[in-house]
This record gives sequence, structure tokens and C-alpha cells, in this order.
Amino acid sequence: MKHTKILIASAVVMAAALAAFLISRGPREAAASKPYSLLAPGQGMPLVSTGTIADGDSVGAAFPHGTTYADIIGVETALRKAGSGALRPGDIYAVGRSSSGAVEGFTLARGEDLYRVARSSSGFSAEKASVPVTVVRRDSSGSLGSSLWDAMTAQNVPPGVIMEFADIFAWKVDFLTEPREGDGFALVWEERTTALGTRSGYRILAASYNGAETGPQQAFYDDGSYYDAAGKSLSRAFLRAPLSYRRISSYFSEHRYHPILRFFRPHHGIDYAAPMGTPVSAVADGQVIFAGRKDGFGNFIEIRHGGGYVTGYGHLRNFVKGLRAGMRVSQGELIAYVGMTGLATGPHLHFQITLNGKYRNFLTLKLPPSSALAGARLKNFLAGLKPLEEELDKPAPAAAPAHKG
Repeated sequence: MKHTKILIASAVVMAAALAAFLISRGPREAAASKPYSLLAPGQGMPLVSTGTIADGDSVGAAFPHGTTYADIIGVETALRKAGSGALRPGDIYAVGRSSSGAVEGFTLARGEDLYRVARSSSGFSAEKASVPVTVVRRDSSGSLGSSLWDAMTAQNVPPGVIMEFADIFAWKVDFLTEPREGDGFALVWEERTTALGTRSGYRILAASYNGAETGPQQAFYDDGSYYDAAGKSLSRAFLRAPLSYRRISSYFSEHRYHPILRFFRPHHGIDYAAPMGTPVSAVADGQVIFAGRKDGFGNFIEIRHGGGYVTGYGHLRNFVKGLRAGMRVSQGELIAYVGMTGLATGPHLHFQITLNGKYRNFLTLKLPPSSALAGARLKNFLAGLKPLEEELDKPAPAAAPAHKG
């Protein structure tokens, strides 16, 4: 644990000015950094110590030697009531004590969340607040060479932003197979840093990808979700796949040779090759209508969703505890584990989908968006698009000339 010496009558935690830790085309808005005190000494609380929780630290490790057990438990109880839960590695804290060593105040910072504990005549009480945050807005654009990752890192786009960019377009672009050399990208994002100097996250405000295989795609942020320029959600009511898989071992087909039965027959689903025990999730909200053994599918689950869709999951090793017909499940909820029950030559998931009773190819099915903006919210969204579109359309910086040795 990193633990400072006791400070007497001095400010405790001071935030340094934000460094220009990423070089893109430069921030366009950034508030000047000011000193920030996590807990300042005062009358009746002249002793202040600070530190950061490390792996394996108990709550007692945050308090100076000699602190009473009653004070430690009192502070911990107040923090829990305020919603902080147990102390975690990386938490920054400050303890304020009287000249006799009694705890009078305690402040805990976790990311942008701030918890303040104070002693009163009735004991300790806590309130939740926020650490001041500096927001820096950045943008970047360029074209692909070998991969999206290489192209973006060359423009100093942070890894977390690159992953978020790929997730935003997950239903529009398969970044494993569809990118081509010369495809273009652009994005505008915010970087958030607390007054304590800790980076608290990124948020992409607008993004575009123009690919030879995908055509032009755009995304704009609104209240936690991303929409196209018409206000339609980029996410779908269904996940792109029901599990994290290594490869597709068998595609949807009307004439597929079965490796065990040794004759051709329809294969109305997708087989995802994955290790035994890989978690399987429901691809959309729905109700379980079957969970049990089903012919060559072995352990099998069927889920009915809205709009006439029904999904099936086969060859499962086992179901999650308590899963049964009639239960409601949510998109992404764990329902089972990959196995090889039934007619299977190796561990994999057989996944199928029907629409109004007819089998459909999940990989090519145009599934409905999860939502679309409407009314005043759509009007406000459309009104704010123009400046973001202009930022996305800014010319990309010229590439550095190749070095000739």
C-alpha cells in the first residue's frame, strides 16, 4: 500500500495539470487545472493522512496506527450505507483526525465517485458526491493499411477508443473480414480525467467508417446509445452471436453432409466451434419455451422473442441452474454452456433462428434495430448532427513521407 506520512495543517491531495498524453489533432476544449483537496485539515481535524488502496489491503490499512476499531468500523459502515461497498484496489482516500487521534472525517475517491464521511454526535454518516472532471475533446481520421488497429494507433487513438469504435459498428462491419486497404475512418471523442489525475473514461461522440465492402457508415451518440443519421439505433434487438467463438464450423445450408449420419440433409443453423464449457447467452430478450433433451441436438434450449422470432441452442453441456420453460431471460444473459451432447463430433454450439415458423440464416437476416428516436428527442438529435458531421468530414492529416535509407 502506498501510504503518505501524516500531514499537519496542509492541503492533502493536489491534482497536477493535465499532461498532453495523447497527440492527435489536439484538444479543442480543456479547463485549466486547479489544485484539488480531497480532505483539507481544519479546526478539530488538524491531522490528515492520505493513500491509495493496494491489492490485499483491508479497510484497516487505510487508517494510521492507533486508530480505534470502533472508528474503523463506523467509517466502513457509513461508506456501505452510502453505496460504496468494500474498498477496492486503486481507491484514493484521506483520513482526518483530531489531535487526540480520533477519526473526524474520511473521504474516498473511486473514479468520478466521491464519498465523504463525517462524525456527528450520533456517529458517522456519509454522502455521495463527484470528483471534478476535466473533459478534453479530440478527433482523428485516416485510412487503413494493414488493419483498423494499426491505422488508428498510428493516429494516437487510445486502445480503449479503438475497441469502442469497433463495438459501435459491430452490427454494420465485421472488422475481422471486411476491412480493405484504403477504407477510411473518422471519429470525435471525449477523454475524461478527474481532478485527482486519474483517467475516468472515454466517450465517442461521432464516428464514421467508409469501406469498400461495407459502404459508408455513421454513428452518433445520444444518451448512452448510438444512432445513424436518421435516428435509428445501430445496435440490434439481437446480439451478433450467442457466444465468444473461435470460428464457424458449419454454415446455414439446405444441402450439408452430416459427419455422423453420412448423408446430405439441410442444416438450418450455424455451428460455432468453441471449447467445452464456453458460456452461451440469450441473443435477445424473450421467454424460454423449451429446455431439455431434443433428438440429435442433445441438450437444447428454445427461446421465443418478439416479432415472431424463436431461437434455438443445441449440443449444450448443461444449462444454468434453475433454467426452465416459462422463464424470462434478457439479452446477453447466461443460459448454458457449450458441449457436445446429441449427434456431435466435437464441442460446438448449434444455433438456429426461425421467423414465423420458418428457418432463417442468422448471418444474413436483417434483424430489427433495438430502438429508434422519435418526437422531441429525434428533433433535438437531428439538430445537433451538423457540427459533428463537419468534424467527421475534416480532411485527414497527410501521411508522413516514407524514410529512404
